[in-house]
Amino acid sequence: MAAAELHRDLLVAGGGLAGMMQAVLLESSGWRVAVLEQGDGRKALSDPRSLALSESTRRILQVLDVWDAVAPECAPIDRIDVSQRGAFGTTCLRAEDEQLPALGYVVPAGTLAKILHDRVEAAPHCDLLTKATVEGVQVHASGLDVTLQHGGTPLLAHARLLVAADGARSALRSELGLEAEEVDYGQSALIAKVRIDRTPDGRAYERFTADGPLALLPHPSGAWALVWAMPRPLARRAQLWPEARFLEAFQEALGWRAGRALEVLGPRHCYRLSFCRTRRRVAQRCVLIGDAAFSLHPVAAQGFNLVVRDAAWLAQMLRGAEGRDEDPGSEALLNDYLRVRKADAQRVAGFTDFLAQCFTWRNPLARGLRAAALLALEGMPGCRTRLVRFGMGADLPMPDLARPEGEERAHA
Repeated sequence: MAAAELHRDLLVAGGGLAGMMQAVLLESSGWRVAVLEQGDGRKALSDPRSLALSESTRRILQVLDVWDAVAPECAPIDRIDVSQRGAFGTTCLRAEDEQLPALGYVVPAGTLAKILHDRVEAAPHCDLLTKATVEGVQVHASGLDVTLQHGGTPLLAHARLLVAADGARSALRSELGLEAEEVDYGQSALIAKVRIDRTPDGRAYERFTADGPLALLPHPSGAWALVWAMPRPLARRAQLWPEARFLEAFQEALGWRAGRALEVLGPRHCYRLSFCRTRRRVAQRCVLIGDAAFSLHPVAAQGFNLVVRDAAWLAQMLRGAEGRDEDPGSEALLNDYLRVRKADAQRVAGFTDFLAQCFTWRNPLARGLRAAALLALEGMPGCRTRLVRFGMGADLPMPDLARPEGEERAHA
């Protein structure tokens, strides 16, 4: 029996946050898009993690008419207290000092995934194909053919560009022959939601411990979202500790800055931490985004914000190609995309990897250097401003969707 056929301009492989974000951006640019999701489309909706959205991400969601749905599910961060366990030296980043409405916005990943999922399902020029497994990709001069199993039925999808957003263990990355390099930190991130005798008041806490960094973020439920990086064997044990023992260890690591820990709300989860980066993110008529291109340690909370900027730049360049009636999968366009995104990706990946490694050095000299760095940040407002602008990605060219109204538009 001959396979059914599907003709679209662009294909996005992966129905997680990165894939859905890219689909919304591409569909809003006027392209006919199909999202290929291997599962039933529900996995991302139950993601227990929390995301800290930057100001540039907020702007992009606002222009896409998504922010009004996201905002009620967010907890804004007005200040971030940064400290190191067992050493002097603290600093505080404040939104008011930088003339910002907030330093970030904490949203449950599953909540954001559902909002994007609903937007894709409602989009007139976007199709969501669940239970769609890619079996092969054939590239030719004018486009590409993707062989699929869609709900157990053969399907042949034709398009001009394939965006691979199928995760850190990307099967498409291997299919396309794109090599990835990985650094295993030997750590896992332990994720939990906790209640403390102090309700979130816009503060977040970043605490560097001998085992790894700990972040405590305001959660929109009124509780706190905990992200605690630690050696993998310890994380596996801590996930199973009785609640009283877990709270005692958490209190010892954080200190009393945020108050007394009272209870753990819901299950604890562990995620393996590594630094993974693809040496080249494009192949013929294909581009990688999200964890398929790189996965970062959560210490700087920059992974998803970098993905959003990547997706927005790609959508902007493809919109320009559509307006000029150019091939969206051309080698020239994809190489231009690599050029535009190189500096931001290298900077964020390098800084995040540096933080992840240097804050687990255990010798006394390293602890003293970390304390000195925190004291220097506290005493030098200009350095704090540069750190905040780094977190926003504000000192690099921004995609048009993230630029304030009236500001001169960027050129790729």
